[in-house]
Amino acid sequence: MYAILRIIPKRTASMPLAYNVKEEEEIIASLKQNINNVPGLQLITAEAFAYPVHAEIWRCKERAMVTVGQELIPVASVDWVENNYTPGESFSNLVKKLKMNQAVKVGTDSITIINNEYELRLIASTGDKVGFTYDSWLSKVTEFEREFTLELNRSGLMENYQKIINSSLVEINDLIIYEDKINEFASNLISSYEDRTSYNGVNEIISTNEKEKPLVREATRPNVSMQVVALVVTFFGSIAILNFESNWLGRVALLILLVASLEWAIVDLMTMYLDDKAFYLGVSLGWGLTILSLWEQHRLSQLIPGVVFTLAMVVIFEGINKYFRYRRGMDGLGFGDTLIIVGTVGIPTALAGAWVLGYRIVMLSFILGIMGFFYMKIVNKHKKTQPFAFGPYLAIGWVFGIISWVLTNGISGLAF
Repeated sequence: MYAILRIIPKRTASMPLAYNVKEEEEIIASLKQNINNVPGLQLITAEAFAYPVHAEIWRCKERAMVTVGQELIPVASVDWVENNYTPGESFSNLVKKLKMNQAVKVGTDSITIINNEYELRLIASTGDKVGFTYDSWLSKVTEFEREFTLELNRSGLMENYQKIINSSLVEINDLIIYEDKINEFASNLISSYEDRTSYNGVNEIISTNEKEKPLVREATRPNVSMQVVALVVTFFGSIAILNFESNWLGRVALLILLVASLEWAIVDLMTMYLDDKAFYLGVSLGWGLTILSLWEQHRLSQLIPGVVFTLAMVVIFEGINKYFRYRRGMDGLGFGDTLIIVGTVGIPTALAGAWVLGYRIVMLSFILGIMGFFYMKIVNKHKKTQPFAFGPYLAIGWVFGIISWVLTNGISGLAF
C-alpha cells in the first residue's frame, strides 16, 4: 500500500487536461476579420484560454470593446434585403433566410442587422425602403481596430498577435463557413475551460507559460483522510480476500484488484479522471488470474455469472446515460464509472460462482456512493453545479462486498 501511495502523485500529474492551443490561435486570428457577431465569441472570457499570451491578447480585445461602447455588428446589402424581404414579414422569417451569418457586403447601400442572443431586428426603415446605416457600422469597426491596436501596443503583444495571424491555417473562402468554424472552436474552448474548472477534482493546475504545454497538473499527494481510508480498506479487504473460498490464484487475482482499485479510486477522486493505464493493467491481470484459477479447479462454468453480470452492468449504466442525455442533454454517469463497475463486479462474482455476490457488490457500491454524496453535501465540499465523483465508491464497493460475503458464508480458515 505504501508503494501505491508513493506513485499516486506521479499518476495524478499524468492525467489529461482539456485545451487546444491551435484552436485558441485561430480564435485570436479571427479578430482580424471583425466577426464579433459570432455567438460563440461573445461568450468567451480571457480566463478560458490555456496559454497566458492568448488570454492577454483577448483582454486587449475586451478593453477595446468597452471603449467602443457596443458590439460590432454585421451588414447585409440592401439588394439582398429587397430581393428577400417582404414588407411586414416577421423578422424570424428574415433570419431564416439570412441564416444569421450572411456574408458582409461593403457598399453605401447597406442596412445593419443586430445580433443579440440570436434575436435580430432591423435598425431603421422608411416605408418599403430601408435606412442606410453602413457608415455608422464602419466607423465602429474602425474605432475598434484603432483601440485594439493601441491596447496590443501598450501590452507589448502586437508581435505575438501578428505571428498568430500569419500562422492561421483556416482558409476564408466563404465567410459563413469560416464563422461556423470559429464558432465551433469557441464552443470547444468554453467546454475545455469548464472541464478544467469544474472537473479538476482536488488536483491543482499550474500554468507553465510554455506554448506547447501551457498547463500541467501538480503532482499531489493524497491527503491524510484518503490515506487512512486506503489503509483501513486494505487491511480489512486483505483479511477478507485471504479467507475467501478460492485457490491461491484466485486470492492473488483479488489482491491485485484490491491494490489497483484503491489507485483508481484515489486518482479519480483527485483528478476526476480514471487512470486508464492502471485500470487496464489491473483488470487484465485480475481476469487472467481468475480464468487460470477456475481452470485449475475445473470450474470454468463459474465464468458465466461473472461475465453475464458484467455485461448486464454495462447495459444498465449505458442505459442510464442515454436516459439522461435524452431528458437533460448530459451524461448521468461518466464512461469511467461504467469501466470501473465492469472491472470490479465480474471477477469476485466469477470466483464465487454466485450471482448474489454480484448483486451485493453493486448495491453496496451505490450505497457507498450515496453516503459519500450526502457527506460531501453536509461538510459543504460539494456545490450544486459541480459533478460528483461516483467512480471511487464503485472502485471500492466490491471490497465491502467480499467482506460481507466472507462474514455471511464463513471464513475458509486459511488465514487469521
